[in-house]
Amino acid sequence: MPPLPAPPESPFSKSVAAFAFSMEDHKVLCAFRNRLRRKAIWAVVTPLHHELAEALEVYRPYEAPEKTEPTWTIWRSAAGVWVMDKECGPLCEPTTLTEAVEIVEAILKIEMHNAVRAIPKACPPVLPKKFCRNANGARGFE
Repeated sequence: MPPLPAPPESPFSKSVAAFAFSMEDHKVLCAFRNRLRRKAIWAVVTPLHHELAEALEVYRPYEAPEKTEPTWTIWRSAAGVWVMDKECGPLCEPTTLTEAVEIVEAILKIEMHNAVRAIPKACPPVLPKKFCRNANGARGFE
């Protein structure tokens, strides 16, 4: 497949030599999508990407396709599988599809862990002493 022309503002380069995913790749992608589906995270394999022949677009849990740009884009080239982060750019050198999927899953796991830790812990309310039970089991106001 000849390289597709990329717009000048493209983070990919002046041309992108992207390939379509193989059937073995699609088995890995389906398993990945099913794992993310349980967490309400969109992962969409699209042949309609504006620069790439075929790409996997992964969104954060609160994002949906067509409402925002994907947070991570994964695609295959002659060099290997690339992972592009919307905020940081390429995450690593070309790698295998399994490793690329693991990278995105690890980032999502860390983000979800940090989000849960940011929620304040529930604690019992501190009542005035007159409403608390004393050592005999009687209430202080009785």
